[in-house]
Amino acid sequence: MFKSLFIYEFEKFWFKKINVVCFIAILIVNFLALKFALQSNKTAEMTDIVFSSSLNFHITSLQEMLITAFNAIVITFCILSFHEEYRKGYLRMTFTRGISISKLYIAKSLVMCLNIFLIILIHCIVSLLFALIFLPKANVSPLFFKEGLYSVIDVILFSIKYYILAYLSLLTFGSIIEFLSIKCKSIAGVLGLSLGFVFLNIVYIAYVPIVFKNYADSDPIVLNYSSISTMFIQAKGAAYFAAGITDVFLYSMIIIFLIFKSLSYLAFTNKHYLE
Repeated sequence: MFKSLFIYEFEKFWFKKINVVCFIAILIVNFLALKFALQSNKTAEMTDIVFSSSLNFHITSLQEMLITAFNAIVITFCILSFHEEYRKGYLRMTFTRGISISKLYIAKSLVMCLNIFLIILIHCIVSLLFALIFLPKANVSPLFFKEGLYSVIDVILFSIKYYILAYLSLLTFGSIIEFLSIKCKSIAGVLGLSLGFVFLNIVYIAYVPIVFKNYADSDPIVLNYSSISTMFIQAKGAAYFAAGITDVFLYSMIIIFLIFKSLSYLAFTNKHYLE
């Protein structure tokens, strides 16, 4: 029964044209990142972190687009999967078939997690192909927050950790937007609160260095406070984690994700919400 429910939710997700457009947009995002990389390479040395090559473009392009394009896609997914379906009565039709509300939420959550994983995977594949075709070939590459140049194996290990935390940050951001989508009565409200959340995150990122102005940016105290912000993790935290500087960002994302998924579950399965 649950397998059929999961397949039904997955098919319903892909039936929505806007969701398909979001996946197609990954190609446009990569093209824009490639255009920017080619322009930056004209004034950068191969040893500079801003220099994009066949070895590191999949990292630099993700870092550039994580806060903007990918968060926008996650907001779209959440609005269509959780807010719009309830307001149009689609969820009520599902409940009349005797399907458990809890199982429905779990199925929708798994579909969301899977499709966010797919956009990350597609981005990685496309960026690697673009890099191999259009960017300079390299056997070594600089890495964020690490000194010197690193081999292919080092870049692969760094990339795995970077992509894991980037994916987790999107899941965490999605869990927050999901909760807002369930509680808000209008799409405008969801969009407004989502943008407000992003703005507050940016303000918080700017505020932390002011409070801890006597500390280095990589000081554990500064990083601990910064780990509360999903935007900081997407901008720098994933790179700090991949560089082996601290694991606090991994723990903070897991905690925030679990908190908001629990709140979303309670809101989704609340009797008054479904009436």
